[in-house]
Amino acid sequence: MTLNFCFETVLKLYNIGEFNGALDELRGFDHVAAEAFLAYRPSLFCRAFIQPHTKNDVVVNNMAETFNAYIINARPNI
Repeated sequence: MTLNFCFETVLKLYNIGEFNGALDELRGFDHVAAEAFLAYRPSLFCRAFIQPHTKNDVVVNNMAETFNAYIINARPNI
């Protein structure tokens, strides 16, 4: 098992109980990495915390990408 696999597992689980179990496995693998992960407030981006009425579990940044593509010519070249 790799650290990357542990992170992906924690991110993609659908309920809080499984999330906590996977987080404990991550802690066992690398305690410092687990604490750093928790510092980013996983309740904002992990599937386990997405409300059922949201109807979408895809975490993408399409709105920002669209905006940046639209204004690309107006941005100064630095």
